[in-house]
Amino acid sequence: MSKKNRKFDAEGQAPATTEVVHTTPEYASAEGQTQVAKAQAATEAKAPAIPKNPSLYLQAEGGTQYKFTRFPLPKKAHKTPEGEFTIVVDGQELPVWTTASKGWAAEDASIEYVWATLPNRISGYLTCDYNVEAKTFSGYNFILGEGKANRDDPKRVPRDVEKDKARIVAFQTSMAAKKITPAEAAAEVATEPLPDAA
Repeated sequence: MSKKNRKFDAEGQAPATTEVVHTTPEYASAEGQTQVAKAQAATEAKAPAIPKNPSLYLQAEGGTQYKFTRFPLPKKAHKTPEGEFTIVVDGQELPVWTTASKGWAAEDASIEYVWATLPNRISGYLTCDYNVEAKTFSGYNFILGEGKANRDDPKRVPRDVEKDKARIVAFQTSMAAKKITPAEAAAEVATEPLPDAA
């Protein structure tokens, strides 16, 4: 019998194989790629979501944390880049600007806002308490933190409640007119020409 046709070696055992077994094909099929993508998606779904823009606060020396609301700076910031006064955030002196709700707020509930661009280049504002002037924060030392502040911002109190309700309704109507409904989106997709098959 030739070696080619022998199943067993001299001791009666199966010969050792030197053949390499590949568990993953060199070029995966479309179906295999889909299965890999599904497995990766399942793994990612189990991972905790990291917020794209975490909430920020500025903590004053006394421990009070003021929510820092992200928003573009007011127009006056571009006219006076040196600021109205300065605050210190994480050891860096920053120019700040102020705005107020005095034009539309109830007299006993006006709110002032302190605007700044933080060292991490995020612009926004912190909200003062009712009838507290923003300039009282001049020279304050703050520590920037992530998460929910331990102090809630005061609620807006309009001077004319009915006028404010009408303003909100007008805003909601305007925004609704700009939005496209799911039915309109489906109609747009159905009317789009299909790409040429190559």
